[in-house]
Amino acid sequence: MSAAFILYRQHHHAVVVAEHPGKTNPEISKIIGEQWRQLSGDEKAVWQKLGDEEKKSHLERFPDYRYQPRRNTKRNGNDFQSNSHSNS
Repeated sequence: MSAAFILYRQHHHAVVVAEHPGKTNPEISKIIGEQWRQLSGDEKAVWQKLGDEEKKSHLERFPDYRYQPRRNTKRNGNDFQSNSHSNS
């Protein structure tokens, strides 16, 4: 998922939710995704520029950051996240 789309989705989420009360989050995401696909190249370029600026800003603030997705494993039939906060 591109930074441009993430910013676009964040910006439009509340409006789409208000226009479609009762829709689930996956349904809202589909609506926003369809809107994104219908944008012109010029409109997407604006969001791409914002996404590039956000990436640059994030890199400056967190130069050592590396994305490390969490792995889901199963223990005794229960879902368990290996990076969960379990200090008990």
